[in-house]
Amino acid sequence: MDRHKLASDLEAGKPLPFIYGDPPPELLYTPLEELDPYYQSQKTFIVLSKRNIIHRFNAESSCHLLSPFNPLRRVAIKILTHQYP
Repeated sequence: MDRHKLASDLEAGKPLPFIYGDPPPELLYTPLEELDPYYQSQKTFIVLSKRNIIHRFNAESSCHLLSPFNPLRRVAIKILTHQYP
C-alpha cells in the first residue's frame, strides 16, 4: 500500500507555493482537483481564494444532494472563502 506524506507546503490556510504559478482569475473560488497526494484518496478538493490561499473541502455531496459543482454550493464556497480587503 502506497502511503503519501502530508505536504506541509499545501496545508489549508497557506498560500499556494510559487512552483504552481499564479492560477487564472476564473479558477479562483471554484472547486479544483486536490494537489496534495496525501488527500487525493480522501475525497477532498481545494479552492483558491484571493492571494492564492488554499481552502480544503469534502468532495462528498452535501446533504446527499449538492455536489461540489452545484450552483448553490459554489455560492456557499465563495462566501466561505471570500477574504475581506
